[in-house]
Parts: sequence; C-alpha cells; structure tokens
Amino acid sequence: SPKTAMQFLSDWSSHVKGWTRTRDFPVLTLRYEDMLADPEKAFTRLIRHIDAPMDARVLAEAIEKTSFRSLSALEAEGGFSERGPNQDRFFRAGTAGQWRDKVPEDVVERVLSDHGAVMRKLKYEV
Repeated sequence: SPKTAMQFLSDWSSHVKGWTRTRDFPVLTLRYEDMLADPEKAFTRLIRHIDAPMDARVLAEAIEKTSFRSLSALEAEGGFSERGPNQDRFFRAGTAGQWRDKVPEDVVERVLSDHGAVMRKLKYEV
C-alpha cells in the first residue's frame, strides 16, 4: 500500500472556514451545485482565478471528462482510489441536495444545527 501523510481531520464547517478564511493565497469557492448547474461558467471562473489561458476546446473537453457520467464510468471500469472501504461506489448519484432524502431526519437536524451557519454563508438551502 502507498505511504500517506498524516492529516488532521475536523468537522465540515471547520474545514470550510479554514480554507475560505485563509489569507495565504487567493481562494475561489466552487460549490458542486453550481458546477452541476452551469459547468462552463464554473470552469471559466476557475480558469480566470488561476490566470490560465482560455481555450474553448480544452474547456469543453475538461467539462466532458469530469462529468459525473464520465467519472462514474471510469470508476465502474477500474475503481476509484478515494472510495471508502464501506462504500459501494464513490460516484453515487451525481445530483445535488438529495442527501436530505437519504439520511434519517434526526441526522438532517443535527447537520443543520452543527453546520447551518456555514451552509447559509455558502448559500445552501437550510
């Protein structure tokens, strides 16, 4: 097995705040929901953020290769290293917001209680 570095894992809100509040480098926050809704706009924001040259053909290819459909097919063919030992698939649904229907109501309430403030700041419906 490959060697990995030790890393500190914290809760979701702490993780998000840690990255979005840094002043060490410019941060661009991209939500999965926004990438699903308008991948061209999201990727264009990313390209401009890193000051890379814009190439419409390369952009279209990047969007296609990173689509849920493409990544899910790749996982089906050869697996995916980020899939946890208790997960059937890493690329499970490819939709936004369906987590509320997949977890028990008491867990939804706990997520909203623990992370609602950060979720609202990122414009998630809570």
